[in-house]
Amino acid sequence: MVTSQINHATPASYLAHNESRKNYNEIADSYVDNGIKADLYFGGGWKYFIREDRNLVEEFKQAGFHYLDNYQGLMNLPNDKPVLGLFADAGLPWALDDSNKYRLSTMTKAGIHHLIDLQDTDNDEDKGFFMLIEGSQIDWAAHGNDISDAMAEMDDLAKTLEYLEHFVEHHPDTLVVVTADHSTGGFTVAANGKYEWHAENLRTMKHSVNYIAKELAKNAINTITTRTLFNFELSQDEIDLLNDSKDNATAEKTKNMYQSKKTSASELALIKTVKNIIDNRTNSGWTSGGHTAIDVPVFAFGKQSEMFKGLQDNTDIAKKIFTLLGKQPALIK
Repeated sequence: MVTSQINHATPASYLAHNESRKNYNEIADSYVDNGIKADLYFGGGWKYFIREDRNLVEEFKQAGFHYLDNYQGLMNLPNDKPVLGLFADAGLPWALDDSNKYRLSTMTKAGIHHLIDLQDTDNDEDKGFFMLIEGSQIDWAAHGNDISDAMAEMDDLAKTLEYLEHFVEHHPDTLVVVTADHSTGGFTVAANGKYEWHAENLRTMKHSVNYIAKELAKNAINTITTRTLFNFELSQDEIDLLNDSKDNATAEKTKNMYQSKKTSASELALIKTVKNIIDNRTNSGWTSGGHTAIDVPVFAFGKQSEMFKGLQDNTDIAKKIFTLLGKQPALIK
């Protein structure tokens, strides 16, 4: 259950072994070749699972899976089949650009209900299930120092957690563990020496930074176009900054590993300026385009959540989960 492609690093770490996270085709192939290990896959990945050399979707279907390629299909899942759902070429669109900005929450609700249905079909009410849910693009936005998309992705995750809290209230034998593999971007709300943060404009954003930059690259930059794209009024100085970036753009290589290589020089320059405008408006600051070394929080609620209190090594989380699943933690290396 991810907003990246389902063969991206985090989901693949649960399902595959490969020398490089970038071997996307090999990882996708292994989901079939090494035995299908899950009953439910939701996320992106058409380009890796439907290729000229191999159609893995057809192979999943031959193995008895129901396949869907749109969010509407989540409303009518067969209750007696495992499911593969791919909703984008690679990662899903940014939440601000997607047809459903709460797609992680939607996938999670549909996925949990489906696994319960599968369990009922198997007449095994005590079997239970383990589910990975990742708001993958929070990290992507932070790598790009993109506060508006990061907050929209966080909003989707927050809706997902609200649902999970509600689920645990009605299914108290459920455990939910929430954490991150690392912090990214070094975000600060004390930029420019001001200990304040202004999120007002973020709440009204309707488009991702990439979408705004792409439209500005194609169209005249003026009060009308910027008001439509940003959904708030820009000052003349901000409009001038955008026009200057567009006019003076050079073919610089982006440092954001998640940015398309096909992005034009003017779009890259505009992406940077759009982010700067939003940072200045919100008083957001960044210290890195990469990961930081700070400890990350671990939240847990539900049955035996007390096991996850306090400072712990990241590998201890996996060991504790395996213990709860009835596996031998000594086997985890």
